[in-house]
Amino acid sequence: MYKNQKVFKFVAMFILVAFIMISTGCVDKNTKITLKGESIHWKGELNSSITDQDESGMYTLFYKDEDWNDVEKYKIDIKDGSIKIEETGLTTRTIEIPINRVKSYVTSNESQSVNIVWNDSRGNEYEENILLKPID
Repeated sequence: MYKNQKVFKFVAMFILVAFIMISTGCVDKNTKITLKGESIHWKGELNSSITDQDESGMYTLFYKDEDWNDVEKYKIDIKDGSIKIEETGLTTRTIEIPINRVKSYVTSNESQSVNIVWNDSRGNEYEENILLKPID
């Protein structure tokens, strides 16, 4: 065995600590983000999973009125232009916007604004803002 037990214990402890630090440093930290909000005609939600390297999730917007076929055109602006969508008509009451990014712009449960502008079949234009906030 070793003549100097203190040196052996120190080296063994150093190797153990170094191994633990390396193995935990390589694990992605996974953060779950859930934000919800509502306006007069719309409900919104963000469910996202963020690691050190990417973000994946889904924005879901739900039209609350019964006659969703009446929506002819809509424009959605999320987080001041980070995501912009313009479509004609709703195929269902729900609009799903997937998120798959290599680098996330969301880092925590911070509130986000969603602006929706839409026209109905009579030519009326509506605009609403939804503030998606962390759920308690």
